[in-house]
Amino acid sequence: MVANKEPIFKGMTKYKWFIFIVALLGWSMASMDLNLYSINLPLIMSTYHISIALTGIITALIFLGATIVVWIVGPFLDTYGRKSVWQYSLLTMAIFTGFTIFATTVVILIIIRVLSDGPSYIEFPTGITIANEEMPAKLRGSLYGWIQAGFPLGYFLATLIAITVVPRFPLDLGWKIAFLIGVVPILLVVIMRHWVKEPERSKIAIKARNLAKNGHLDEAKEITKNIR
Repeated sequence: MVANKEPIFKGMTKYKWFIFIVALLGWSMASMDLNLYSINLPLIMSTYHISIALTGIITALIFLGATIVVWIVGPFLDTYGRKSVWQYSLLTMAIFTGFTIFATTVVILIIIRVLSDGPSYIEFPTGITIANEEMPAKLRGSLYGWIQAGFPLGYFLATLIAITVVPRFPLDLGWKIAFLIGVVPILLVVIMRHWVKEPERSKIAIKARNLAKNGHLDEAKEITKNIR
């Protein structure tokens, strides 16, 4: 359990710094997953014998599917809480990142990547929402920028995995193994998040929504008026 007592630096407790670290690492893992696809795209084209034009269409379909996943899952943040969505999105991303090794056809690849990339894009807004709800107001802008730095860090990790793993296997298999190896750091972050607590703001918002839904509007307004 990460202690949440006295501030240790910049008004931040150990727990708040822990939240910042797991948010940064989570976005890094999402970026790593997304960029493993782009870095290995030439090998993917070779494996499935597809043209540049068809590759563009496939990538567009993956992004469209990921967008739909984000639209569907996004509202769950306010319904089921931040932590649950945060954990399940990252765990889903890990599962389907690993499942890329089973992409024997282009259609299967599209389905797997949609189910991986969708949770990847949920990661950043969920992580930054939790971080913002936990951080002191004066630091939210800085921490937002620092967490955003997880994207180039993820690109670096994807490149590192690609250049160290892919050459060790036949090219049609190497890029799939790279995705499989990418599951390991993602799962480590999932484990770290076991100690994340649902933000108080989120608990209050969910309680207020349930009260309002049941007709207790005045009570709902009362418990939310001090949220900042």
